[in-house]
Amino acid sequence: MNINVPDCISIAASNLPKGQKLATILFALCLCLIFSVSAYGQEHDFEYIGNHIYLETEVNGKPAKLVFDTGAELIYLDSAFVADNGLSFKRIGNAVIEGIGTDGPGKTKIILGEILVSLGGNVYKPEYTPLINLKPLLGEQADGIFGMKAIFGKIISIDYKNGKFSLYDKLEPHMTQGWHCVPVKFQSRQILVPLKVKVNPQTIISGDALMDIGSGSGITFTSPAASAHSLENIEVKEQFETGGLGGKSAGYTIPVESADINGIPIDLESAQYSTDQNGSFATSRYAANVGNEIWSQFDIILDLAAGKMYLKKN
Repeated sequence: MNINVPDCISIAASNLPKGQKLATILFALCLCLIFSVSAYGQEHDFEYIGNHIYLETEVNGKPAKLVFDTGAELIYLDSAFVADNGLSFKRIGNAVIEGIGTDGPGKTKIILGEILVSLGGNVYKPEYTPLINLKPLLGEQADGIFGMKAIFGKIISIDYKNGKFSLYDKLEPHMTQGWHCVPVKFQSRQILVPLKVKVNPQTIISGDALMDIGSGSGITFTSPAASAHSLENIEVKEQFETGGLGGKSAGYTIPVESADINGIPIDLESAQYSTDQNGSFATSRYAANVGNEIWSQFDIILDLAAGKMYLKKN
C-alpha cells in the first residue's frame, strides 16, 4: 500500500476539534515516515570500480570500502587496512579458508567478536572476521569484503547504472512489475542460477551457475564442466592465469555464440574455462561462475527466502 505524507495528514486531521488537530497531525507525520522507510528500504550509494561494488562503511569507527560479494558468506577485512588504521584486538583465532586457486585451503587469522561494521546507520557485529591480504587480489581500494550472512534475511536490490544498493524487509508487487523472474537456489550458502551457454552448434552447456558478484569476470566454467563438454578440444583459445584466495588459477578463454540466464539473453562473446584441479573452480556443485561483467548488464532484485531473482536490462 502506497501512502504519501499529505494523504496521511489529511485523513488523520479530518473531522477533529481544532485542539486535537496539531497532535494528530504530528502523530500521523511520524506514521507516514515509518511507512515511507518501509516502502523505500535502506538505500546506499556505491562506487563501481574495476567491476566491483564498493560499499562505504565504517569498521570500528574507521572509514572502509568493502567489496559486496554474493559468493562470500562472511565479512572479511584486509590485513593492511587493519594495520594501517592501528586496530588491535584481544581475541584472535586461527582458521582455514578455501577459495579460488590451486594451492588448496589457506590458513588465516580471525577476529572473534570484536568487529563492528556500520553501513548507513545499521551496525553488524560478525561472530568472527577473517583477516586476508586482499589488496593484491582486488586492488588498493579494497579494505575488505561484505558477504551475505549479515543481510541474508533482506531483499537485496542492485542498480548498477545509478550506483544504488538497497535493502528491504519486504518485496512489494509494484517493485518487480516489468521484470523477469528467475528461480534461484540457495545451497551451502551459495546462490545458484540457471545458465545456458551455446559455445558452438555442437556444444551447449546448461546447468546451475554460481552468482558471484564479488568476481569482476564474466562466465568461467569449472574444470569438471569443461572436461564433460570437451572444451579442451576447442582450437581457438587463449591461455590465462590469475590469482585468488587459494593461490593461482589458470585456464583458457574461448569464443561463444550466445548465452542466457533462464531464457534472458546476455551479451557475451567469450567465456573462460578452468583447468584447476583444486579450489572452487574444481567443484562439481555447479557448472560455471558468473561475475560482474554479466550482472552489471542488469538491475537486480534478490529474494532468496522465496527462491527468486528479478532481472531487468539496464
